[in-house]
Amino acid sequence: MRWGIETSFRELKYAIGLTSFHARKPDFIKQEIYARLLLYNYCELITTHVIKQMKNNDKTGELYNRHLYL
Repeated sequence: MRWGIETSFRELKYAIGLTSFHARKPDFIKQEIYARLLLYNYCELITTHVIKQMKNNDKTGELYNRHLYL
């Protein structure tokens, strides 16, 4: 069970760019982490919304170029 959690943290670390930091002070490093997590969550929210919209549109036959929406 722990291996899945470790793998998820590794993927998240690389997805949001936490392999290196611009700041040197601990408070600013925390700020950078929180800012990147906030941006990641916002992007995931938008992506989820778009996918739901695409599925809804696909059911009504409005999507014709499916290869554009991979």
